[in-house]
Amino acid sequence: MQGKNFGTATLPGPQNGRFVAYEIEIHTPAEHFKSGRNYDMEITVRHKCIEGDFRYQLNLAFLYRKEPGATKPVFQKIDLMNLPNPSSNEGSDIITDKLHPLNFMFDEETDIVSNTPFNYFIYEGSNTSPPCEEFVYWIIPEETFKISSTVISMFMDSLLDPKKDEPNPVNTGNNRFIYNLILGLS
Repeated sequence: MQGKNFGTATLPGPQNGRFVAYEIEIHTPAEHFKSGRNYDMEITVRHKCIEGDFRYQLNLAFLYRKEPGATKPVFQKIDLMNLPNPSSNEGSDIITDKLHPLNFMFDEETDIVSNTPFNYFIYEGSNTSPPCEEFVYWIIPEETFKISSTVISMFMDSLLDPKKDEPNPVNTGNNRFIYNLILGLS
């Protein structure tokens, strides 16, 4: 799913830069593991650099696990009944309301506006889909989120072509440092 502007993020310190969100990528099952555990769905919000080292991108990845009846308000901003199918790009304009990347984590808009801090993991890696660019900062909130199996199934049915698609294999850390921080993004 692509959009004109889903919001911005500013990273302090050695990752110094300002990034604007431009695309949402959904994976079922998730491509990241935490503490050896796989998750049912991952939503990655891709950002491109608009200030700082322009080689870098930023990916915010949110991990979800199935729980009967669980819901998040952010999924009311996505037209789940008209998701694109694997063989065409039809239905790609499915965002029905203003969407900020942190809507995938916070249910209350005030948490986004007030820049509520959260714990997260950060590492430098690469994108997981072609052309697999390097120089990507990955931020993954420490908290995982719950969503119903119905929502996960709807995304899975619309995104995977069973004849062609298989989930990406899990890669090793490739000697990358993964940091656990408590900060907020703006």
